Amino acid sequence: MTMCLEITTLGRQHIEAVLGYPPLIWRVLAPDEPGYFWYEVSQFTQLMRFPQRNQLVDDTAPAPDFDYVEGEGIREQFGKAWHGLHYLLTHSVWGGKPPMNFIINGGVPVPETDTGYGPVRMFDECQTQTIATAISKVDQVDLFERFDCQEWMALAIYPVEWESWGRDESIVYLRNYLMKLQSFIFNAAEHNLGLVMYVS
Repeated sequence: MTMCLEITTLGRQHIEAVLGYPPLIWRVLAPDEPGYFWYEVSQFTQLMRFPQRNQLVDDTAPAPDFDYVEGEGIREQFGKAWHGLHYLLTHSVWGGKPPMNFIINGGVPVPETDTGYGPVRMFDECQTQTIATAISKVDQVDLFERFDCQEWMALAIYPVEWESWGRDESIVYLRNYLMKLQSFIFNAAEHNLGLVMYVS
């Protein structure tokens, strides 16, 4: 099964709203699918042991929407490149030091969320600024000079297709996604926004 990274921009007000009431995260992740939100509402009320509130869950009612400001609610997918980007930035398979380990670690997990490969994580605008500053200093020449297909295959860096792609094709693939990631985060930082991140 393919594992893909998705990131959405979100402001502090809405980050705090989601942390206060986790089902709201589905209005960010799946705004065109209200059924996800209402399902999580029903699950959340049971989890919190408020059975009487189940009677108030009307899944035919309009789901609440966020009133986004400029630059907010922008969503971008980064395909299967997430693990390779993480390894490039941290030189660690699953760890690394903040803020460069943000693709896999860090942020605040949204309670009771699991998109298949861990919780949805949120970074506020200050953390986003820190990440943007860090990745702006990345030296791409140095980064890709140490790329080694056999090493990455041995370490099982997802999607574990580097040897079949070859060095040149792999570098082009990773460089394109790295530039896309930098642009997205720089734009979020410019608008003083946070990030919502998950792998599914």
